[in-house]
Amino acid sequence: MKTLIPKTLKQPIKDIKNGFLQILNNNLVGIYIHWSIAMNCYNPNSSDVDLLVVVKESINIEEKKQIIKLLLELSEKYQIRKGFEMSIVLEQHTKNFIYHTPFLLHYSNLWKEKFINSELDFSKTEDKDPDLAVHFMVTKKRGICIYGSPISEIFGEVPKKIILILSCMI
Repeated sequence: MKTLIPKTLKQPIKDIKNGFLQILNNNLVGIYIHWSIAMNCYNPNSSDVDLLVVVKESINIEEKKQIIKLLLELSEKYQIRKGFEMSIVLEQHTKNFIYHTPFLLHYSNLWKEKFINSELDFSKTEDKDPDLAVHFMVTKKRGICIYGSPISEIFGEVPKKIILILSCMI
């Protein structure tokens, strides 16, 4: 089954790629789309645009702020109703899976007001998210690379025991 990026998202995704390249430069390994777009079930009224961004090294506070500002601006410019959901992870963690997976930055519309009101603490260098296991699995099976190294080279296998743990939580 061929996955097609909806026409209405082609330019925003191109702008995301260019924005991340400008902010992260040589630290950027790749940008990957997962969930509804990758599964061919994106609905502009109810879906967000899900991204995993992989970097070589940690990112600083200023880069974090620039990235969130970029996502907010593109949500508004292109009227992406549900906005973007994005996690930035280190390449070492995509290749050598850890559960609960560390991330450097997470953003979704749930954080929008906190960002606008300067209520987010960007000094934390890393946090953990058990949901990233599922995001990695979906990306590995159905994801779309919009920039960088192929998915098969970046995402290792999520161990079967983690999949079993996650299936028991549903």
